[in-house]
Amino acid sequence: MRDLKWFLGMFQERRFFMRFLIIVVAAFVSTQSPALANAKPESLFLKAMELAPSGTERVGDSGAAIKAYITAKLVHRKPDDQRDYIDSRRLLKTTTLMGHELVIIEEEYRWKQYVGCCVSPGVGAVIKQRGDMTALQAYLTANKCNIVAMENARDGLADYGVTMVAGASYWQISCRERDLQKE
Repeated sequence: MRDLKWFLGMFQERRFFMRFLIIVVAAFVSTQSPALANAKPESLFLKAMELAPSGTERVGDSGAAIKAYITAKLVHRKPDDQRDYIDSRRLLKTTTLMGHELVIIEEEYRWKQYVGCCVSPGVGAVIKQRGDMTALQAYLTANKCNIVAMENARDGLADYGVTMVAGASYWQISCRERDLQKE
């Protein structure tokens, strides 16, 4: 009984209580599954792919989606490849996009003062197929995105240090402005 009184007395000190609470919350968060940690970046990426009711723009912000992957430490802050107005990042940890393994994410953007033509803001990805593609293809079609099988995936993926798995199918997804114009 004496030990219980001592333990309860410790909670009267606010600092001890706050430290105890922080430790309990940290322990709880650290035990959560990786799927939970992936939920926000994936949902923001899907929003960046989603077609607005107007049919002329995307619902979500591509920059916010990429930042969510950076914050979750799923990609590097600095792009692995930067060409023209496209930043590409290789996934550091296994994560999925609608059940398929996400290999690379891309963001194409237009700066306030850009030079040239043909910039098509939006997001893109390379996925490794895991199972049935029906749900993903339906989502992409409904949101006027483009998906293409990567026949020579080995060449493109090697640039990012990605080792292609024998027999696996890789697909390139594009949800950019130019994809909205395709019928």
